[in-house]
Amino acid sequence: MYNSYAVKKVIYKQKFRMEWLEDPMLKGWLTYIIDPVDGSKIPKCKCCNEILSVKLYDLKTHARTKKHERASFSFHQLQ
Repeated sequence: MYNSYAVKKVIYKQKFRMEWLEDPMLKGWLTYIIDPVDGSKIPKCKCCNEILSVKLYDLKTHARTKKHERASFSFHQLQ
């Protein structure tokens, strides 16, 4: 039987936060671009030149990937 009193789970859309740019794990490689459609900020990795998901967990996971570690080493060698 269908429960008409079921509570719907609210899903929040994560937004880019400027304080992430100061996070020690993200600082130095994280930047953002502006989405031309809605004007929101989208995270981008300076080292990998990759557009990333707007979730803090995903950003920190990206920082630990082999691809990012190699690109980061090369990126910082050039500077």
